[in-house]
Amino acid sequence: MLAALLATSAVQLYETDPLRPELLIRASYLQSTALTLAKPHCTSLGQDESIGMLFSFGFTAIFSLAEGSVSSNYGPDNPINPLDKLVQSFQLVRGIRVLLAPHWQYLATSWAGPILSSSMAAGSECEAQPPYSHAEEYRALRSLAFGLDDLEQRRSCLKAIDDVFRYIHALEEAEDR
Repeated sequence: MLAALLATSAVQLYETDPLRPELLIRASYLQSTALTLAKPHCTSLGQDESIGMLFSFGFTAIFSLAEGSVSSNYGPDNPINPLDKLVQSFQLVRGIRVLLAPHWQYLATSWAGPILSSSMAAGSECEAQPPYSHAEEYRALRSLAFGLDDLEQRRSCLKAIDDVFRYIHALEEAEDR
């Protein structure tokens, strides 16, 4: 978990000082180390390890999103589509949820429960209450998603829209950004 935290910190430092590309190299190395150390625990994740892995995976997800926000600075020789990075981050988070899904009930009732959002509780579905400033865009995107014929795609898109608007709201409410 320490390596994942340090990787996220290195990306944050790079964001404040983009003239230090070695920070991105160090961040990638640290994140790779964190994933290598976490891999054995992922294959046989038990209830006892679930809280530690939740936090470790949380830093991994944050790193993925943070790296995507600065990845366009890698240079013209390495063009990266920020939308592709965002989609990869969401897929990573979905994978994390799948790994931790058998332990949601335990996590929700553990000491870590109060810091988990209600959407992480086992089987819960919560509707996003979009901020007033984005209500029109929220409704427009949801109406597009309701036009999908495939039920599974429709549900996935609606969930993604709700999550994105929750993230936007959380970022807007963050006092330190």
